[in-house]
Amino acid sequence: MDDPSTSSHIIFASNMTLIPLGIVLIILILLSAFFSATETAFTSASNVRLKKLAITKRTARRVLKYIEKYDQLLSCILIGNNIVNILATTISSIICTQLWGATLGPIITTIGLTIIILIFGEITPKMLAHEFAESFLCRTIYFFELFYYLFYPFNLMFDGWKWLIAKIFKIDKKSPTLTEDEFKMIVSDIKDEGVLNQNEHDLIQKSIIFDDTLVQDIMTKMDDVVSINRRMSDIEIKNLFEANNYSRVPYMTEDGEVLGVIYQKDFYEMLLEKNCEIEDIVNPIIFVRPNLRIASLFKLFQKKKQHLAMVYDYTKREVCGLVTMEDVLEELVGEIDDEYDAEDDEKENFNSLEEQN
Repeated sequence: MDDPSTSSHIIFASNMTLIPLGIVLIILILLSAFFSATETAFTSASNVRLKKLAITKRTARRVLKYIEKYDQLLSCILIGNNIVNILATTISSIICTQLWGATLGPIITTIGLTIIILIFGEITPKMLAHEFAESFLCRTIYFFELFYYLFYPFNLMFDGWKWLIAKIFKIDKKSPTLTEDEFKMIVSDIKDEGVLNQNEHDLIQKSIIFDDTLVQDIMTKMDDVVSINRRMSDIEIKNLFEANNYSRVPYMTEDGEVLGVIYQKDFYEMLLEKNCEIEDIVNPIIFVRPNLRIASLFKLFQKKKQHLAMVYDYTKREVCGLVTMEDVLEELVGEIDDEYDAEDDEKENFNSLEEQN
């Protein structure tokens, strides 16, 4: 017959062994939460904020160093997370088997540990790490470094494996890490965070697409182009300049052939001095293709010191439009009002006041 005191001692000893196992299990769940939070924090952290913090914080500089080693960083986190989860499952199984037996123990382990790790080891730490990514990384980077160097041999092994896979499948490592669309999204996110105001955001977004815009997208079509016909009299030309407020106008033949450009100031000087003909003040004009990028046109305007160009379609062999430096700049900064626009606005305001009176 079994001695009751002996049985109670065995149960007590068994329960006593569960206490350190329970403590180890809690530590493993906390480590699982740490690795999950670290993974989310590294993927959510803003490089802009970290670089700003790095000016004064050494921990931020260390975080940036590990972000540059993202592959090794990720393998370290995944190795650590898998190890602690496997150990947690093993210890939990031992505890539950001792408490509820070999039949019920594994079932309780599977259900209970899954719920605990899901809530406390995955969802909660990831939500918090996403919200406070930079702060979390700066506070825990030294603790993370312990595991980074602990798993460093495994990182070297995975680096070799990655190199082998890249060689076998001929993966190009020089592919861009950031696409144009991704950069636009980053700029929008920075604006939403209050780092950029609306004007700064718009200017950056426009500068991104600036090089993709073609001359044909911004040119004035020939049907809308104001030009000087060489058969026009001086009075007609004077009226044309006054009516349209253009500082330079194309000079053309009756058949639509572009001969050059006439500057308003040169024309009025000619009228005052009366010592030359209209042909004498015609300046050379630039011809560009419709599919020329406006970034290239901008450089051409600077090089030639010109502000106006005619657009020539070489397939149809005809002039199809006109483009100015102002058209190009408006793609970056929006509508530009020159001194003539301002005068027109004043005239409109004055006329509207007169009508009201």
